Amino acid sequence: GKTTTGYYYGVKVPGGNVNVVLAEGTASEIRACDATTDDNGPLEENELPRTVLASIGIGNSDESGGSFTMRGGGKLTVKSGAVNNANALEVGQRLSAGIYLFSNVIIEGHAKIEMSGNKCISTFGAAYSRGISCSQMTITDNAQVTATGGDVSAVNSRESSGISASRPLVINGNAVLKAYGGDVTKQP
Repeated sequence: GKTTTGYYYGVKVPGGNVNVVLAEGTASEIRACDATTDDNGPLEENELPRTVLASIGIGNSDESGGSFTMRGGGKLTVKSGAVNNANALEVGQRLSAGIYLFSNVIIEGHAKIEMSGNKCISTFGAAYSRGISCSQMTITDNAQVTATGGDVSAVNSRESSGISASRPLVINGNAVLKAYGGDVTKQP
């Protein structure tokens, strides 16, 4: 659901250290909803505008630090929804991300993780689509990771990337990583 800050989440995780164990042979999917419609209808007294800024499969834009670890022998698919500024308040950038955390992300064991950003459009500002956006990422053991950014169209800054990490990306052991960006175009 949507938070008051304008972020939609498939799963909003707590801060600190989070561990996800994917049971052998299981396949799960997490998906955030599309945020492409005008939801600026009539507001209640003292209610803030409901501008949608982001659709995120797994994440937390309010917390930083700690680690988010996925392990085990199962498969997890994480998808964000499409985002545009149809809800036209001209504030903030727009973001579509499979995983969005201000923490270290660790994928280990035999985990198979697929994460993808979706189409992201801004006709007045910046837009970004990322498979994953995090502080640091470590992929190890026999983990298999695929990260894909969606198509982006914006007037200002624009980016589509499989992985956007502000610190090192580490790949160890027999881990396999595939990362792709989408098409990026400038709005007129």
